[in-house]
Amino acid sequence: MNKPGEPIAISAPLARRLAPQLCRRDPVSGEDCSWYHGLWQDLRTLGLAASPAYQADFFWGAFKSLAKRRRLRLLISGAADYSILAHVLWGGHENGLEADVTVIDLCDTPLFFNQWFAEQVGYKITTVREDILAYQPEELFDVICSHSFLGQFPPQRRTELVGKWSQLLAPTGTALTVNRVRPGGTPHEVRFSQEEARTFCLTVEQRMRESRSWPEAEAAEVLARARIYAQRLRIHAISPVEFTQLFLSAGFRIDALSTIVSSDPRNSDVSGPAIPRDSQHACIVATKARSGE
Repeated sequence: MNKPGEPIAISAPLARRLAPQLCRRDPVSGEDCSWYHGLWQDLRTLGLAASPAYQADFFWGAFKSLAKRRRLRLLISGAADYSILAHVLWGGHENGLEADVTVIDLCDTPLFFNQWFAEQVGYKITTVREDILAYQPEELFDVICSHSFLGQFPPQRRTELVGKWSQLLAPTGTALTVNRVRPGGTPHEVRFSQEEARTFCLTVEQRMRESRSWPEAEAAEVLARARIYAQRLRIHAISPVEFTQLFLSAGFRIDALSTIVSSDPRNSDVSGPAIPRDSQHACIVATKARSGE
């Protein structure tokens, strides 16, 4: 099957330029998240970011299972860029579904790029800059979709998050979620080791040089952000058992559960959080159970 088109060659340099202006500044540290949002699409171009593109077949199949509904109110919960939206619109279109899409995030940069992508493909969406845990929409949603969002939360907050998704869903609403899972023995907080960070930055530099697609000044900017990314990125590990239990405990019925190995053959010598190197991503379709079920 065809995969959704994503204009990364256009949006990546735009993200480099706009992220410092748009990214949310932490009120305590004064730092913003442009080291992440200004870099993510460059990492995707270089094969160093585990994006929804690795689970495209899951999204297509999930929307096929929802096709009988024909029209949905859909919430994208957290976004690094517009890739989830691209897969939502593609999966819906391929299966005869239309969706009224809302994207929620704390940062204006991914919201800008979701709006930008929607305009590129002639689709109207709503964006909301707010903490998902505080969000109170006027209407409930039929579907909530996320990718690698649970890993941004420590265990005690993950339970709260999935419970919030349940509150935001209409009766028999559905959660479509993808997240990397790691064995239960993995340290709770996953970060780059010093050696992984060094190899990662060298790989970014080498692949940009080989590609020759980055002007010298912009390549230096990307590399500087990559160094910060390797220092700051933190992922909270989730085991396969915990991933499933989160939804069962929140009153969901699991309709489909699969594991997809995300890998890029170029990454045999590169490892670290969010690197697509034989990483296991759990993909779930879970329906909010009716009261009493």
